[in-house]
Amino acid sequence: MLLTAITLGLAAQAAQPAAAAQPVTRDGYAQMLDRRFANLDGNGDGELAPDEVQAAVDRRNARVMANARERLAAQFARLDANSDGSLSLDEWQAGAPKPRLADNDPDEAIERLDSDEDGTVTRAEYRDNQLATFDRLDSNGDGQLTVAERRAGAAAAAPANHNVQRSNRN
Repeated sequence: MLLTAITLGLAAQAAQPAAAAQPVTRDGYAQMLDRRFANLDGNGDGELAPDEVQAAVDRRNARVMANARERLAAQFARLDANSDGSLSLDEWQAGAPKPRLADNDPDEAIERLDSDEDGTVTRAEYRDNQLATFDRLDSNGDGQLTVAERRAGAAAAAPANHNVQRSNRN
């Protein structure tokens, strides 16, 4: 799931007009990873433990749900065609979105990233794993991810993302 998250993050950058115009450099991406790791490392010890990963997932899910509630309230107002304060099934089916929630297993995430198998993830392990994905997406090896490379990575991840969306509906 973390590998999917990196690909989705890069795809989201590709979808943003300002970010899409600029390639992402490997050094810039490494700096972003350092900031992200610091946010994940709740106790600041330089290692990620399962409880810290779970806390990050919980924070993300809380933000996703708060944003979804705001969007749904605004969407409700747009969908309520007759302004009667309620939506018919037809009005609802016309466009109510479903929020995507992360369903990470923190132990699996730690296991996937923990290259020395000591039960925690160091900054180096975190960066090495994520930068390997960057390198894989950097198809011409120039140290920059272009819009085309980011879109190609997002397209390659689409089947996995479809499965995540389907599992969230159950």
